Amino acid sequence: MKANLESESIIESILLGGIWVFGAVERVTRNILLVPVERRSGEVLEEIIFRSIDKNSVVYSDCRKTYRNLGNYFYKHCTVNHSKESIRYSADGSIHTNTIEGNWPAVKRKVPVKCRTSRLIDLHLLRFMLFSNEKCFKLSKLLVNSLFHDYKKDEQ
Repeated sequence: MKANLESESIIESILLGGIWVFGAVERVTRNILLVPVERRSGEVLEEIIFRSIDKNSVVYSDCRKTYRNLGNYFYKHCTVNHSKESIRYSADGSIHTNTIEGNWPAVKRKVPVKCRTSRLIDLHLLRFMLFSNEKCFKLSKLLVNSLFHDYKKDEQ
């Protein structure tokens, strides 16, 4: 299922507790995709990237080795080397990963430390994506509240 991240997408991953989380943000709409991963190997991340981002997109990333062949699949792949600069300027505009990096503090705030486990993190990332991508529409609130209500009943 495509996450409908198209046009311009920024990708990156972070360590949240003991769980690696891959993230992608569509630069214009700010729709976000968050996926917990066991490994950040090329095959794992490429599968998520290819499944989630439209091939006609411009993809922005850091210079991580895993991402180096993305230009062969997407319309365009722009990179920024964080050891040299945080933003690179080109004729096409600025190249940076600030859009996804700006989301990481909010993700960390919304996922409680005790829930940063392989068993619990999916639900919290889903909740974050629903509230971020759907801008808190009633259906999102209802779905999230229902999921958390059912989860809390199971815990008791």
